[in-house]
Amino acid sequence: MLRISRNTLVTIICGILSGGLFSAVAANAGSGILVLFLPVLPLASVGLSLSARHCFFAALAACITIAFLSDVGYILFFVLFIVFPLLHFVRKLLLWRDGEAEREWYPVLAAIAEITLMSAGIFMTLALTLVHSEHMQLKTVVAEALSAQLNNDQLDNADPNIGHFLKLLADQWSFLVFAAASWVWVLLFYAFVVMANTLLTVRKIALRPSLALAPEGLPVWLPAILMICAVLAFLGQGNDRFAGETVFLIMLLPYFLSGVASVHKVSLAWSGRKLWLVLFYLLLTLFPLSPWLFALLVAKGVYTQMEKIWTA
Repeated sequence: MLRISRNTLVTIICGILSGGLFSAVAANAGSGILVLFLPVLPLASVGLSLSARHCFFAALAACITIAFLSDVGYILFFVLFIVFPLLHFVRKLLLWRDGEAEREWYPVLAAIAEITLMSAGIFMTLALTLVHSEHMQLKTVVAEALSAQLNNDQLDNADPNIGHFLKLLADQWSFLVFAAASWVWVLLFYAFVVMANTLLTVRKIALRPSLALAPEGLPVWLPAILMICAVLAFLGQGNDRFAGETVFLIMLLPYFLSGVASVHKVSLAWSGRKLWLVLFYLLLTLFPLSPWLFALLVAKGVYTQMEKIWTA
């Protein structure tokens, strides 16, 4: 009689559950963006409670499930946006890094920086593929797609100032929306992995006790990527310039998260800490103030890394 170990059974079940959730989302075009990340939970749960290897086998089970329940073409999307980055993320999160005094966990912020770079690569590759098939400039393709999503008929009936801003956003600043989409993808991806690890921690089966961010830990290659993108943004033309502007904004996300982590670290000395943090996140969502607050947080992240490099 064939015997299946408990870990193998859990791996298969989580893989089937992930594939089933993804197929349900793919079949319902009206599903929200939060629902799209639900398949991350079962795979991350297996990886963060057993190992990255089990996460890989669960992903295989998920792909087989998607092949049966949905279109085989969805497997490529599933692998690109969920499996490939999740396997890398889980593997890095479970690694040990040798410190001077004792071994320590691989920094979460460094892993997020790698996922952000991966996101930029995936988004830009898909966009450039579309450009070559349409024989158009990347900026034009993105602007047209954005305009279609915004629905020009509704814009014409909206407040003139709002309509003018949204049309300007679609025509001239489409790279901002493109970069924002990558930010949302990375942040939601990280949020669902944290959610999985929190559920495992409550049950005392998580391999890593916490996935909280620390201000330090940004990789040394990040400034080099930003410098290359800045050169393309200022000196490039056409698709090169659009790609430079977009990837530059995408790669600011790790610095932003470093700044947010710094606020959390400083807030440990505050009285009424939770209330102040709630106010901080409310300010972060207010449109007139948020650009300046975002810029300050990014600047704080840059300063933290530069200070670490100078004192090393």
